Amino acid sequence: MLRLRHSEAQALALTLRNAGAGTAAAANPAHWTAALELPLSTEPRRCHNVIARLPGRGHGAALLLCAHFDHVGDDPGGARFPGAFDNASGVALLLALARTLAHERRQLAAPELPFDIVFAALTGEESGLWGAQQLRQQPPGPIGAVVNLDSFGLRGAPLAVRTGHARRGDRFAEWAAERLQRRGLQVQWVDGRDDSAVFRQAGWPTLGLGQQPLEPGTNPMHTPDDTPDRLDPDVLQRMHDAVLDLIHEFAAFAAMPPPQGETP
Repeated sequence: MLRLRHSEAQALALTLRNAGAGTAAAANPAHWTAALELPLSTEPRRCHNVIARLPGRGHGAALLLCAHFDHVGDDPGGARFPGAFDNASGVALLLALARTLAHERRQLAAPELPFDIVFAALTGEESGLWGAQQLRQQPPGPIGAVVNLDSFGLRGAPLAVRTGHARRGDRFAEWAAERLQRRGLQVQWVDGRDDSAVFRQAGWPTLGLGQQPLEPGTNPMHTPDDTPDRLDPDVLQRMHDAVLDLIHEFAAFAAMPPPQGETP
């Protein structure tokens, strides 16, 4: 890792990819140097969340399903960062779930859910969780719980799903983890610096769901290797079905009284 100090209190940390580090080490195992040109600029950009609501028959708090649709962007030098895993996959799941739930309502004459569902495609996650912060500050009505979808579908990887919590004990996460495990999914108690952190820190019941790469070097996130061919449609389908189950059963969780002494 290279560090560029730009003030007395802060440092820019740049990660050197494995291939580059190996080449440099082989050329001079004892010592090597690198020259770096890094022009930086900042400017404000207007960006937007995209929000839709599927009404239910209840009038209480809604279930919020969200996924960020921004990515790190392409390099000015020409390198492309496709962002298939992070987070086109999460947006695809969000849209597929919206389509399935609408189909159930219109085509299958399924009963209305006893709560509204708010679908939110969030912006500005990569640059500071801006979309999530805006939605937390100005929610589209009362929110009972949040399910954030961030990075799924890696081909050839064990389907380990993080909960968005570093440790056990959260009532909503425990409830969801039990149901995910019933579907044969491996649950990892791992938090993240994604949009779920904004809602979790605000005290909202929150799941930060995402596929947790277990093998070293298998995570293509924020690299040019994050391409659609790395994704497995069957894995995405399994996650769609698992989250759909959570949605269908959410009314049971919402009706559960909080443990004695816990603030609702």
